Amino acid sequence: MKTIDTKSFLDTLCTLCEEGKTVSTVVEGGSMLPFLSPGRDYVFLNKITKAPKRGDIVLYKRKNGDYILHRIQKVRNGEYFLVGDRQTQVEGGIKKENLCAIVTEV
Repeated sequence: MKTIDTKSFLDTLCTLCEEGKTVSTVVEGGSMLPFLSPGRDYVFLNKITKAPKRGDIVLYKRKNGDYILHRIQKVRNGEYFLVGDRQTQVEGGIKKENLCAIVTEV
């Protein structure tokens, strides 16, 4: 059995999505509760082929390299503002090039 770190795993998932493949992963972290429960729910990720809109759940990469799975709260001037379902603080000013994949199935 080979163990890889989370960042390398998610880098690979994003690459596979960019190649047009559908990938799945188990949800970790509680920011999307109660809709997505860590360790219980899986998400299916796909390449973003059209402009994501309010309500879509996307996987994005922060400037510090962390990957986050959150819902789009709004889109303004080509920038995305995202927030976890369990959170109140919106993270904004995210560029489309930082969006890695879109959730198409849970």
